[in-house]
Amino acid sequence: MIEVANSAGCESVAYVTDMNQPLASAAGNAIETLNAIQLLTGDHTDQRLLALTLLLGGELLCQTGISPSLAEGETKIADSIRSGAAAETFARMVAAQGGPSDLVENPSAHLAQADIIVPVPAEASGRIVACDARAIGLAVIELGGGRRAPSDTIDHSVGFTDLAKIGTTIEPASPIGYVHARCSDDADRAAAALRAAYTFGPSDPQEVDLIGARIDARSLSALSEDP
Repeated sequence: MIEVANSAGCESVAYVTDMNQPLASAAGNAIETLNAIQLLTGDHTDQRLLALTLLLGGELLCQTGISPSLAEGETKIADSIRSGAAAETFARMVAAQGGPSDLVENPSAHLAQADIIVPVPAEASGRIVACDARAIGLAVIELGGGRRAPSDTIDHSVGFTDLAKIGTTIEPASPIGYVHARCSDDADRAAAALRAAYTFGPSDPQEVDLIGARIDARSLSALSEDP
């Protein structure tokens, strides 16, 4: 991707990030949109999502020369979220593309909502030591939140919220998330898939940094020259 963009005259940078668990606490179309709005308005904070947003936004400001350094770029992004400027800009962008002008102020009036929202209690207790992020994504598809064929219709309302993170201690019957579904049978199957995606253990999980390698044209060149 970097090579293609650079060859087209668009200098690009990419980061390798941890995908051992969902980036945010929500998985699904309308659900993730609401999650992003809540992050911008301060109603909810997904620390992993916030950290990556600050990094990528800061990198963009640095690459375009708006900020002299990555650190200052991240500070500008954080300030724009705290001040409400980021939410206001997002609202204008949505409206400019034909979307509702009050999406940020009144998201429930515009984002699809599932008929059934139920907690998914854990069948085990202890500390979460692993999570199969791909399995959760496939479970969203099975709910109707993604296409298996180009002709499939997407149900924007379905998915998961309040997904437990690796390292969280779960008590017996505590929810590891909530499933949003159109019917009880779909909810039951999705709940089973979500439980199967989590692994519990008695000890602390191995720490994995969210942000991995930074890759740009120079590092790509060095990789190609490495025997």
